[in-house]
Order: sequence, then structure tokens, then C-alpha cells
Amino acid sequence: MPRSHRPTRGSGFAAVVVLGAAALVLAALPWLPSGPDIYVHAAWAHQSMRCLGAGSPPLWLPDMNAGCGSPGIRLYSPAGPFLAGLLGLVAGDALAGLRVLLVSAFVLLAILLRRGGVESWPMGLALTVLATPVLADLFTRSAISELLALPVAWWLLDRAVSREHPDPALPMATLALAALWLLHAPTTVLVVLLLGAAAPCRSWRSTRLWVRAGLAASALTAWHWLPMLREMAMVGGAGALKGGIFAAGSNLLGSPSAHAPALNTALSAAAVALLLVVLVEGWQRTDPLRAALVTLTVGLASPLAAPLWAEGSPLAWLQFPWRWLVPATLLAIRPLAERTPVSNPRSWILGAIWLAPLLLLPVPPVVRAPVLGPGDGWRVAGERLHTALGSNPLLVDATQNRPPWYGDAMRELPLLGGALAVAPATGAILEIREWSPLERSIGATAPRPGPLLLRLLDYPWWQVTVDGRPAAAARNRGLIRVLLPAGAHTIRVRWTGNPLSRLGLALALAGILALLAPRWRSTHRRRPDTMEP
Repeated sequence: MPRSHRPTRGSGFAAVVVLGAAALVLAALPWLPSGPDIYVHAAWAHQSMRCLGAGSPPLWLPDMNAGCGSPGIRLYSPAGPFLAGLLGLVAGDALAGLRVLLVSAFVLLAILLRRGGVESWPMGLALTVLATPVLADLFTRSAISELLALPVAWWLLDRAVSREHPDPALPMATLALAALWLLHAPTTVLVVLLLGAAAPCRSWRSTRLWVRAGLAASALTAWHWLPMLREMAMVGGAGALKGGIFAAGSNLLGSPSAHAPALNTALSAAAVALLLVVLVEGWQRTDPLRAALVTLTVGLASPLAAPLWAEGSPLAWLQFPWRWLVPATLLAIRPLAERTPVSNPRSWILGAIWLAPLLLLPVPPVVRAPVLGPGDGWRVAGERLHTALGSNPLLVDATQNRPPWYGDAMRELPLLGGALAVAPATGAILEIREWSPLERSIGATAPRPGPLLLRLLDYPWWQVTVDGRPAAAARNRGLIRVLLPAGAHTIRVRWTGNPLSRLGLALALAGILALLAPRWRSTHRRRPDTMEP
């Protein structure tokens, strides 16, 4: 395989300008894939934009569940919704922000391919975009977070296996792993397992580097994964994340009980194509580590690995064994892109092998994206998403975000009607003074004591006070109910946050200091010739 050379600075700048312009044009097109996951990504982007527009971090998504709210995006991979919401604020439309972010991910991949020394980086980008597992993520599932993670995943895997590059510096490896986790946690698990398999094959130094980077990245992201683990245990997310269509055993390649048979067939063909590429190119002789990892990933997605995906196995959390085909695709990009000359008949054979599975891929139609502005509440946003995607008009969040008392909350909704708070038994006059994502304030004048029902899904970290004193509130039963005394009172509800978030922030700060310490010492180390006698 020939060693590539870095293009000139001028050609690189021109390429970035062209790619940036193409990205803006593509992002401006008001269309979205209609895969099943697009609804929740659209809703999270809109909710993040609403929170950021109100000056609040998206820790609680206030418009979910018919305006009763839902735990924030830390239960998922938070970087995508956060960045899409931020871009949505700039564009005035959450889904425009989502499109800009998605196209930008492929622009970033092109830049990383070029900076990584892949001279034929346009070919590398084309191979990625036209890979069956990638298009399956885009169209048949609309797995946006998984697509956003592609550039960082490629960079990490390329540094782990390419002979063209030495191991990266510890800070870069740490930041890349941390970014990958925040972009898409399942992809991080796949990449870390492959790094763990590749590093010992290179050297002890490489193994030590990636272990240190993994530990440091775990510290940097502890503010996310510590509360995530606590809250997933609290809401019983295991059943929602590993049951039904998410049962891993039903998603093995070639499974007779696959919940999406046509998609499974196309991805099975893509797995065969990857193995054929390895054999045709002879990587088992010229690049044995890359060949071994591609073969390993395909094997882990196949029925041969069924015991590893059984109920109770850690791998079952990954849901879809075919996820392994994405890192397998990324591992193949560099050598295929650098294959020369294109006029060689073998190149055409490889191209046919690479593209053939696309003929089997079921591609649902794209839909015209609705406009979701920062001022659009759950009624407007829910109706627009329902019209475009057929989703729930109440803007209901994913099942794994719902606590056990979610059903009680939905049964109490008719008592609220369209109001934010009601107290029918007291005859109270209510005044909504503030209703922001993390702060609620209500003035109430009640002729007699009784319950006050709030349009707020109960969750342990809401602090309720009446006139500044902790209130007697009915908890863990649906919506928040407050015992309202007779007279004039001020009721405040404030989000206090999962205590593990604060521990995670402390660990993240310690990780940052540990990364900066060597640089600080080298900067302040005095040279021997400047020391006083």
C-alpha cells in the first residue's frame, strides 16, 4: 500500500471552502430522512434549542410529555442535541440546525481524512458516504448521533491501526475518546474494544497510551455518565433499551427473526462485501492487523457470536449487532481510498463489491422538514412533527426516559386541561409568574387548603417550596402535587440536579488538571543555563 503525502496548504484551503459551501447548500434543503429515529432526534434538538434560548442548560426538557417535561439529554449522547439546538438558535429552526450539524460531520470527516494524510481524501469521503451501513443509519434508521460520531471514530481507529502514523499524544487521544462518548456512547464501546484489541499488537507503549487516555476520558465525561447510570437504574431503562425490537438476538446478521428483514439482508450483504474486500486486496498478508479487525467486527455481528449477545451479556446493551459494520467500514476507508490507479480493473471490481449491497437496501422516502422555532411550544411542535413524520402530537419522549409513575402522570393530564397548574378543590386564584425549564413560580390565593396540581412530571430532584419553606408534596405518583394552605402564597419549584453530577464535575476538573499538568511543568521548568549559581 503506497504511503500518502499531505496535500499543499493552498489546495487544502480551497477544498475546505468548496466543502463548506456544499454543506451549506445541502443543509438549506428542507428535507429529512423518515427513519424511525428521526422523530426523537428532532424533538431533542428542538427541546435543547428551547432550553438554550431560555438561558438554561438542557437538563430538563420542559415540553416533552404534553408539557409535563422529561429528564434531560444526559440520559443519551448529549453532544448532538446540544449542538443542533445551538445551531438551531442561530438558524431560527431546530431542524435546520440538525441538518447543518449532520452535513458538518461529513465535512469534518473530509478534513480529518486530508489531515490524516489520505491523499485521495475525496475518494475516502465518497466511500464512506456510499457505504451500506452508513446509508442504512441515515435513511432506514435516521440514527443521527451515530452518524455524527463517524469523524472521531475514524480518527481513533486510523491512529490505532495505520502504519503511516505514530500513536497520538495523550491529550488528543483523551479528548477524542471523550468527544466520541458524548456524541454516541455505543460507538465509543465498539471503538474502545477495537482499540483494546489493536494496541497490544502494536506495542506496550501503545497499550499504555490508550489505557491512560481511556481513564482520563472517563474522568472528563463523568459529569454525564455518573448521573446517567443512576437515572437509568431509577427509571428502569434496561427493559426499554434491550426489549422488543431492541433485543440483540433478533438483530444478528442473517437472523430468521429479524425485526427488519430487508435491512438485515442488505447489511448481511455488506458484511460479505467487507470480507471480500479483505480477500481481494490480500490485507491478511499486507496489513494483517486491519484484516483481523475487519474480520473480527463482521464475526461479532454474525450468528457465530450469538452467545455473546445473549440476555445478560454486556454486549446486549448495544442492541444491534450490525453496529459493528460501521467501524469495519471505517477501518477499510484508508487503504481503499489510497488504492491506485483507479483505472486498474481490480479497482472496478472492488467498487462493484462495495456498492452492490446498496441494491438491497430499503430506502424510505424523505419528508419535508417542519419548521420548529425557539418560540414553538409542545402543542405547535408536536402537531408539526405529527404532520410530517406521523409521530405523537403530544411530543412524548422515548420510553427509557419515563419513570415508573409515568402512566399515573398521563392519567392525571385531563385534570389540567390546557393549564399549567390547577387547584379546583380550593377555589384558588393562580398566577403563573415564571415557567422556565429549571424554575417554576406560581402565586396562589386560596380560600381554603387543598392540593395544587402542576404540569410537571415528578422527578426526585425537583425542590418544592411554599413561601420559601419546603412543601408537603406528593412524590413518585405522577405529576407533582403540593398541599396548598389557605391564604396568599408563593410556590416555587427548582431543579436541584442529580448529586452525582457534582461529583462528576469534580472528576472532570481533576482530569483537566491532570492533562494540563505536564504542559504546565514543561513551561515553567527552568533551563540549566539560566539558573543562578
